Amino acid sequence: LQFGYEMGTGMRTHMPSNLPYLAIVAGLLLPPWWGALLAGLGFATGRVAMSAGRWSNERWESEWQASERALLITLNLAAGIVFAVIVWPAVVL
Repeated sequence: LQFGYEMGTGMRTHMPSNLPYLAIVAGLLLPPWWGALLAGLGFATGRVAMSAGRWSNERWESEWQASERALLITLNLAAGIVFAVIVWPAVVL
């Protein structure tokens, strides 16, 4: 349980983005309750996909470096839109 807590909060691993924390806040603040489960499933699927992609592709590192900036911009814009449209109105109300 402690290891899961440390991994989930980023205390044990380096997390280059704060986007997972936005998903946690959205999952906790927004009904219905199963939204948090879906967010957790999405996060876990993303972690598995990254590991599987790196394991199965020898050029993974160079491909990541080539597209990192575009991916980070896209993910941050998407997170900002989700926050502005879903999370912020739920918090304000």
